Amino acid sequence: MPLRSMTGFAQVAGQVDPQLTFVLSLKSVNHRFLDLHFRLPSDADGLEMKLRRMLKEKLARGHVEVTLNLDYASAGAIALSGCGTARARRSGVCGTRESGAHSHTG
Repeated sequence: MPLRSMTGFAQVAGQVDPQLTFVLSLKSVNHRFLDLHFRLPSDADGLEMKLRRMLKEKLARGHVEVTLNLDYASAGAIALSGCGTARARRSGVCGTRESGAHSHTG
């Protein structure tokens, strides 16, 4: 059964692998209709539709902000995306070198 009205905040942090951690936050206030807003890293575009679908199944109304922050601890995590991405090229995995940790927010 979908929730009819809600005000709240939730945050979870996790680690996908040794090089990739995340923080996912949801903030909601009462709203007449369901109003979903996403702040995702550019490389997580495909995730928005999945999250939107899941939230629509569970929520009937509310202004909901979803924020995902990814933290790449080393260039090794970026290599999982392949050399065809701009992030991989910037990281030095595919030729050019850029040092330091990369933190990406949407």
